[in-house]
Amino acid sequence: MVSIASLDTKQSVFFSHRDPEWVKWLGTRKLEINSSEIQLQEKAVPCAAS
Repeated sequence: MVSIASLDTKQSVFFSHRDPEWVKWLGTRKLEINSSEIQLQEKAVPCAAS
Protein backbone atom coordinates (compact mmCIF):
# COMPACT_ATOMS: atom_id res chain seq x y z
CA MET A 1 0.00 0.00 0.00
CA VAL A 2 2.87 2.35 0.71
CA SER A 3 4.23 1.99 -2.83
CA ILE A 4 0.76 2.68 -4.30
CA ALA A 5 0.30 5.72 -2.06
CA SER A 6 3.64 7.10 -3.24
CA LEU A 7 2.25 7.28 -6.80
CA ASP A 8 -0.42 9.81 -5.77
CA THR A 9 0.70 13.25 -7.03
CA LYS A 10 -2.43 15.03 -5.71
CA GLN A 11 -3.02 16.35 -9.26
CA SER A 12 -5.57 15.29 -11.84
CA VAL A 13 -4.32 13.35 -14.85
CA PHE A 14 -7.21 14.73 -16.92
CA PHE A 15 -7.28 18.14 -18.58
CA SER A 16 -10.06 20.69 -18.40
CA HIS A 17 -11.92 21.37 -21.65
CA ARG A 18 -12.58 24.86 -20.28
CA ASP A 19 -8.95 25.80 -19.65
CA PRO A 20 -8.16 28.60 -22.16
CA GLU A 21 -4.59 27.36 -22.71
CA TRP A 22 -5.77 23.82 -23.54
CA VAL A 23 -8.55 25.10 -25.79
CA LYS A 24 -6.07 27.27 -27.70
CA TRP A 25 -3.57 24.40 -28.03
CA LEU A 26 -6.25 21.97 -29.18
CA GLY A 27 -7.73 24.45 -31.66
CA THR A 28 -4.42 25.42 -33.25
CA ARG A 29 -2.76 21.99 -33.31
CA LYS A 30 -1.68 20.77 -36.73
CA LEU A 31 -0.84 17.18 -37.52
CA GLU A 32 1.65 16.25 -40.18
CA ILE A 33 0.45 13.35 -42.30
CA ASN A 34 2.47 12.20 -45.25
CA SER A 35 0.84 11.08 -48.49
CA SER A 36 1.75 7.39 -48.05
CA GLU A 37 -0.24 7.25 -44.81
CA ILE A 38 -3.25 8.81 -46.55
CA GLN A 39 -3.02 6.28 -49.40
CA LEU A 40 -2.93 3.40 -46.92
CA GLN A 41 -6.01 4.74 -45.14
CA GLU A 42 -7.89 5.14 -48.41
CA LYS A 43 -7.12 1.53 -49.42
CA ALA A 44 -8.24 0.20 -46.05
CA VAL A 45 -11.72 1.76 -46.27
CA PRO A 46 -14.08 -0.19 -48.56
CA CYS A 47 -16.04 1.93 -50.99
CA ALA A 48 -19.77 1.17 -51.22
CA ALA A 49 -20.13 2.95 -54.58
CA SER A 50 -18.00 0.48 -56.58
